[in-house]
Amino acid sequence: MKIRDLDKGRYIVVYDMGKSEYSEGMAVVGQVVELIFNDEDDNAAIIQSMPFQRYTVTDDNYFDYWNDYMESKTERVGYKRKSNDVQQRKRKDVVNHPSHYNRGKIEAIVIIEQIASAYPIKVALSIGNTVKYLIRAPFKNGVEDLKKAAWYLDRAIKKWEGAKL
Repeated sequence: MKIRDLDKGRYIVVYDMGKSEYSEGMAVVGQVVELIFNDEDDNAAIIQSMPFQRYTVTDDNYFDYWNDYMESKTERVGYKRKSNDVQQRKRKDVVNHPSHYNRGKIEAIVIIEQIASAYPIKVALSIGNTVKYLIRAPFKNGVEDLKKAAWYLDRAIKKWEGAKL
């Protein structure tokens, strides 16, 4: 989706707000309050998020209409409008490269495999899951993921000590 596709007054979700070399950015939902059309490749939109925070969105950001995002989370029968920008859709690869498992150019699976390979086979899976939940916690489910990491770490300790589960 591009800025020229936006309608003033509608809500959008911007997936990569504040993206940099060291961060995948954050998701921000806001209402389009202003559209700025300069050149074909130099357009911008101002969105207003809660609590009255304004952000500038450009064609370099990855964004969708909020209702399209919500529809993608539920099952729907019938026609669903899709972005006509193939490159934008390719950037959001939730199967092969989900953003909550990437840290810059390093993918979590590489880190997990390296760490888990150093442990005995009977605890490697639990260690791998511990690391996975620690990596994604700040970008997905927060404290819930930390609790899952603690659960898997406790399981790894019990397995390594030979306790019955």
